[in-house]
Parts: sequence; structure tokens; C-alpha cells
Amino acid sequence: MEIAQVNFNMKRSISVIVPTIGRPESLVALLASLAVQTRLPDEIIVADGSSTNQIQSLLDEPRWRESGLTVHTVRISPPNAVS
Repeated sequence: MEIAQVNFNMKRSISVIVPTIGRPESLVALLASLAVQTRLPDEIIVADGSSTNQIQSLLDEPRWRESGLTVHTVRISPPNAVS
């Protein structure tokens, strides 16, 4: 049997997946915390199950890009389907 070799010099990626139904204050606190980490995540994926555009508007704010975060949004349908 052959043992696979692992290349520990290979850059690892970090993805953060955040399910949310509203709660913009909590999302702001989470993003602010991620923005000051020693190693920023390569991407943040927010699964938005709210029925308004409030979360999307918050994520579109330039402060997240300016802090080095890459944030993607996935709208969940029907609303409130994220738990």
C-alpha cells in the first residue's frame, strides 16, 4: 500500500460560511471580527434567508472591501429557510 505525501507548503484557503436570517448587528460584529484576524479568510459566503434587502445593503458597504474581505451572498428561497 502506498502512503500519500502531503505538501505542507501548499497555501490553504479559508472560507467562512455564515447562515443568517436578518440580525444585521450580529453580522456587522462578525465581519468586523474577521477583518482584524491575523489571517483573513479568502472568502466569506453569507447565506441570506431574510425577506428584505437589509443584509445585502449591509454587505455592499465599501468598508468590507476596504478591510480586505471578500464577501459573497447567496439568497435563500423561500425566505426563512436558513436555520
